[in-house]
Amino acid sequence: MLKDGASCPSLMKRSLTRDERLRTERSIKSVFVSGKVLRGRGMQLRYVANNLNHNRYLVVTERKFGTAVRRNKARRVAKELFRTSKPEQTQGFDLALIVFRGDYTFSERSRQFRVLLGKAGIL
Repeated sequence: MLKDGASCPSLMKRSLTRDERLRTERSIKSVFVSGKVLRGRGMQLRYVANNLNHNRYLVVTERKFGTAVRRNKARRVAKELFRTSKPEQTQGFDLALIVFRGDYTFSERSRQFRVLLGKAGIL
């Protein structure tokens, strides 16, 4: 909110909207079964076209990632990467990001993420 009570339309939402989350079992299965796979250092991207005018996102950590605190932090970082790169992305895809363990900084994760999206032709 601005000082006069008006909101600025150029400000992004702080979280992914309900429509931007990949939620149904059918949609998630389609990404993991028929989606294309790109592997990078520290993460893996699976994606498939969804015939919508927006992207839908899912973040998963590997099974042996670590404690709940570390898993949740990794998911928060990945969601922030999705959220901040939304304006630059080509729309119409379901994206699942699998995050692997490792002591990566936010900037390293960001670089890894952008490389994967670039290879997919989404960024």
